[in-house]
Amino acid sequence: MKINKLYFAFFVLLATTMVACSEYEDTVEPSPVVPADNPAVRFYSNNATLFEFESTDVLSFDLTVVRDNKEEAVEVPITEVADTANIFNVPETLTFPAGVDTLSLTITLDDNAPLGKNCGLEIQLDEQYANPYKVEYPYFKLETFIQPPCSENEVILNITFDGYASECTWEILDADDEVITSGGPWADGTVSATSKHCLEDGTYTFKIYDEYGDGLTYPETGAASLVFDGNEIVHIDGDFGDTGSASFTLGN
Repeated sequence: MKINKLYFAFFVLLATTMVACSEYEDTVEPSPVVPADNPAVRFYSNNATLFEFESTDVLSFDLTVVRDNKEEAVEVPITEVADTANIFNVPETLTFPAGVDTLSLTITLDDNAPLGKNCGLEIQLDEQYANPYKVEYPYFKLETFIQPPCSENEVILNITFDGYASECTWEILDADDEVITSGGPWADGTVSATSKHCLEDGTYTFKIYDEYGDGLTYPETGAASLVFDGNEIVHIDGDFGDTGSASFTLGN
């Protein structure tokens, strides 16, 4: 009797499986077909993703937009996806004249943009003019930072990279080993970086790190320095391994 029940259960399970298989529908959608005359409008891969300003600078920057199939003129709508501080002014369209394959998209900031704060912007070019198979994309994210006026000691950090800026980070610590400011990493291929930092009187330690452990030595040789009042107060050669460190004092 137990064997009969087992056979019955087996046939019920088999019938259920067959019904489920017969009801299965293949929901995989085919890859989109891109017309031969698609302009493949996209943001150039070497566009910066961080734009830093002094408080007295003109608050505007350019992004490079490129396309293929440049024979005809085309007007591309632009969508502002996100504006974290509601300060960016983005054109509604970008127009490529016939024969032109590269344009600059100029974006401005409001005069009341906040100081000392990273503000984010995400924009997108109309997808009907894009080619999804391109390495470069029709959407872009970036941040801006406006340096407040410094009433203390303005220290300038200069870093020359070796070719692998994505491996490099840095920080400045105070006398209690608390991190005051930090930065990095950057995109590989970035040649150099400069930033200004407002520090009170005191003793500090500058540290620079390389994730791979070979410092700033390959394929080029880099270095890092801090400058105050026109004088170099810290210099670290590129062969620092995984960590380079130097102390400095500001004020009396």
